[in-house]
Amino acid sequence: MGVIKSPLEFKVNISAARIFQTLIIESYTLLPHMMPTAIKSYDLIHGDGGAGSISLTTFHEGAPFPYLKHRIDVVDTENFMIKYALIEGALLGDKLESIHYLKIRLMEGALSRQL
Repeated sequence: MGVIKSPLEFKVNISAARIFQTLIIESYTLLPHMMPTAIKSYDLIHGDGGAGSISLTTFHEGAPFPYLKHRIDVVDTENFMIKYALIEGALLGDKLESIHYLKIRLMEGALSRQL
């Protein structure tokens, strides 16, 4: 098992609370509209979007992979942080069982992502 960390920050002029609500909490309805040529659907197939939920992202025909399935491990709305794992999909290949803990943390004035 290996660990990769890749911090990435973007400065934005929107509050962390608003970005977190829009891009994380409401992503199931937003992403297919933001990327209609890539994402066919983005659905919760288990749970309510909180810890333990499973989401399914389905891509249009011709995409490099047909779908991705993620498990949400932690949603911390007070600290604007989510941890989730890719648990199924061609992106894992035949060598990986899962990719764990993509952590997204939002701070006022910056969007930070760590793998």
